[in-house]
Amino acid sequence: MMKKQHFIAENPVEEVEQFKELSKPVEHLLAEEMEQLKKLREEQQDLKQQIAIQSRAGEHEENVGLYKKQRDNLQRENLIEALLYRKESGSRFFLRKINYAFDIQKHEMFEYYKHQRTQLEENQETAVSDNEEDDNNDDNN
Repeated sequence: MMKKQHFIAENPVEEVEQFKELSKPVEHLLAEEMEQLKKLREEQQDLKQQIAIQSRAGEHEENVGLYKKQRDNLQRENLIEALLYRKESGSRFFLRKINYAFDIQKHEMFEYYKHQRTQLEENQETAVSDNEEDDNNDDNN
């Protein structure tokens, strides 16, 4: 029977600090840009309602100014969304470049340690063969 000489009473893993959850590294839209986009969309909805009300009332001449304002708001909304798209694609491109660099570094590291391992094995083989030759020479004398 074996005795439990090396029994561990405490779990050493419990002392290891938990990993903290990382937040998103790149914010795509600033708070100001989000607020602008929200206001523009609300204003677009209000303009659509005003245009519909005035059209039903037969006031088509006043709708010309509202259509112009609606078009300008749509252009500003498109610019903000284009900015969002560019920020997203820029962050994806940046992360892709980081991943490529990591993969290249990992490949080079594996090649380095593979080379080191083969050299160590060769050195051990030559050491063993040298010892055998020395033993053979001692036996011959």
